[in-house]
Amino acid sequence: MEKIKQFFVRYSYDAVKMFVDQLVLSVFGFSLATAAVLAKNDTLLWITSVGAIIFYVFMLYGVSWKMGDEDRKRIRRGESGGHAFTGTWVSLLANSINFVLAILIAIGTLVGVAGLVDIPKLIALLIH
Repeated sequence: MEKIKQFFVRYSYDAVKMFVDQLVLSVFGFSLATAAVLAKNDTLLWITSVGAIIFYVFMLYGVSWKMGDEDRKRIRRGESGGHAFTGTWVSLLANSINFVLAILIAIGTLVGVAGLVDIPKLIALLIH
């Protein structure tokens, strides 16, 4: 239990940063797509969509690289051992809200409960 607490203390900022980057870049991508649709230009829509995705990947890469660099420094100082999947766990933590919403939507769709589907869909649309 102590290791989980240390993980959250050490990496919660990075997970929140990844989630906020996702929110901001979703708004950015939506703005670009809206401008392209209003211009009625499909080529511009494709270019802006791909550009927004590439920008998002570079933003995540920056956060991931910073985490890896800090981990490398901790390992060299002897403060902690190396953990191969730290970046994966932080990414899963950052996207945990998305996973919970997707599971609720899937369960609500399978069961047929409208309220269980509509509310998570609304939240997911606001996030994305």
